[in-house]
Amino acid sequence: MDEKLLIALNTLDSNEVWPNGWKINKLWLKKYFKLTSKYLDNASSYKEYCKKNMYGGRDFNHPFIHENLYELVVLDSVPKNRKYIYPISIKSYHNDIGINSIHLPTKVIKDCRLGYCKILFNELWEGHGAYYNYQKLFKKIIKHYKLPLNSVGFVDGNQNNKNFFNKHNIHGFSVLFFEHNAQGTDVFKKAKDHCSNVIKENITLPYRFLNLNRLYKPHRSIIAQEIFLNHNDNSLWSYTTTDIDIVTKHLENFGHKDETFIKSLPKIIDVNETVNDNSVNFKMQKQAYINIITESVFTHHSTVFYTEKIFKPIATGQPFILIGTSNSLPRIRELGYRTYNGLINEYYDTVEDPAVRIIEIINEINRLSNMPKDEFKKLMTECYKISKYNIDIMQKRVLENHTYNDLKNNIIDWQKK
Repeated sequence: MDEKLLIALNTLDSNEVWPNGWKINKLWLKKYFKLTSKYLDNASSYKEYCKKNMYGGRDFNHPFIHENLYELVVLDSVPKNRKYIYPISIKSYHNDIGINSIHLPTKVIKDCRLGYCKILFNELWEGHGAYYNYQKLFKKIIKHYKLPLNSVGFVDGNQNNKNFFNKHNIHGFSVLFFEHNAQGTDVFKKAKDHCSNVIKENITLPYRFLNLNRLYKPHRSIIAQEIFLNHNDNSLWSYTTTDIDIVTKHLENFGHKDETFIKSLPKIIDVNETVNDNSVNFKMQKQAYINIITESVFTHHSTVFYTEKIFKPIATGQPFILIGTSNSLPRIRELGYRTYNGLINEYYDTVEDPAVRIIEIINEINRLSNMPKDEFKKLMTECYKISKYNIDIMQKRVLENHTYNDLKNNIIDWQKK
């Protein structure tokens, strides 16, 4: 589909402070900033915060859109009878404050009622829309402004958005932001050569497992402790969190806390806690056969959320165990990638109960760790054939810009309804 989206912003002047959906009235701003200041990154004023977060003039490059896929226009200059998207970036504090945190211009309201405008709320880097119950806020906005149901949509990284939000009569879209931004494109050829070397058994890697953890989360605490206690000699792992008390609580809730593990933290081998790095460290990735991926979301229902953590091993040709929400692997396969079922036991992914799922994951790690060397190398030969195939799929998807084209085309289809 060669059509472009028309994106309307309140202003294209980067010196103005007027992000979409945020009201300019000074009294309202003062009240809003007072309510939200605890969420706003220690900004000294609302104006300062807006300047950091607004859509930036002619350099506008909102992550759900690529510059060759959209036309940018000031809201008041939208051509008559032309359909357009009015995007609003949303955060959890909008949900906390409620409808008072969202302001819609009169033109947007009128054009929504006439069928020319669609309001697209978005939280592109995250996948929390279902968890934050944004649909409740959207319903209130629709009722308050007397908008057609079909005029409000939402997009974030949750791959279950369509099913979840459609049940609430809201159009839900998903974006694979991190597939296109895992910054692994420069390693595709090297990674394929590496896979070939593993398949031909020309090399023996130092470690069986790679497990990189940054911010504290219960499933990361459990897996990191398991690696430390039972697989330390054949694993390359990190847990860079400095919130040791919280990790301790995670493990106490799990029913097993090891003081030696607690005292080993933080363990830093790649980046520290303050760095969220999308770039691929191929030198580190290729030291281990299997990547034990502790994704950002593990317990949330109605959510399948992929970050750079899954796309880095795909880009580098590394087999993986995906520790995410239940039924995360089918969506990966829908995108054209292959997973390792039959080689790695992926039953764990089907288990709904997080407490049971984490045990099934540990059981599979133990099985792979205890496997005799010859048997393990034969297994890896077959796994790396799949990995090499996956590199080609990712390379093709990035080259053809599937991440943004698919979203753009889905939004255009929604506009036409």
